[in-house]
Amino acid sequence: MVGNGHAVDFAKNVCTIMDKCNIKRVFAQAKMMENRMFPLMIPHRRNLCQNARTQHVLQAKEIDTNWLWHLRMGHLNFDSLRMLQQKGLVHGLPQIEKSSKVCEGCLLGK
Repeated sequence: MVGNGHAVDFAKNVCTIMDKCNIKRVFAQAKMMENRMFPLMIPHRRNLCQNARTQHVLQAKEIDTNWLWHLRMGHLNFDSLRMLQQKGLVHGLPQIEKSSKVCEGCLLGK
């Protein structure tokens, strides 16, 4: 929502999303549930009934770019990823650092 220009405020266990054109106009609100998620009820534009609402659950998750490239390249080991980056063989591949963590998928595969 922030990427689309909306203002988002988290206060008193409520997420408030303001219209991107008029900051004072509330676009949507969601109360935090026990699992720390914010179920968002947005009016369904295609539905003929004006009071109909659909529920959307949004969750943000940050993924380390090293692990993201490990997954993108089919669980390629970090040394090989670093070699690809150093030789410039993959466009957009950032500087890869070796991780001390172990990938669960790689463990199961071995």
